[in-house]
Amino acid sequence: QRTSAQHAGLTDIVLRAMVLFPDMVELHTSAFHTLVLLARPLGGKEGMLFHSAMVNASGIFNVGSSTGKSGIAIMLDSMKRFVGDEDLQAMSCWSMVNIALIPSQKV
Repeated sequence: QRTSAQHAGLTDIVLRAMVLFPDMVELHTSAFHTLVLLARPLGGKEGMLFHSAMVNASGIFNVGSSTGKSGIAIMLDSMKRFVGDEDLQAMSCWSMVNIALIPSQKV
């Protein structure tokens, strides 16, 4: 199911929602939870949510998504905007950890 969601572009939809609704903390917290689940590493090619949409050949995040910003930039912007929300910070850090565990995301 996760692979299907990734191929269907769910990651980009989630990130786009974060850009379109920048002041909705509940939406951002839920978006980070979705990213946690999508990025959960299980080995192989699973969990590679930013592989084609937001990573260039050298593995550095770029402006390859339809949001006009890199996925990491969107996530960091949200973390800065809601710095006082403990739930959002916890979920966002968890999503970053899962993304960092994906071998193709390492520089």
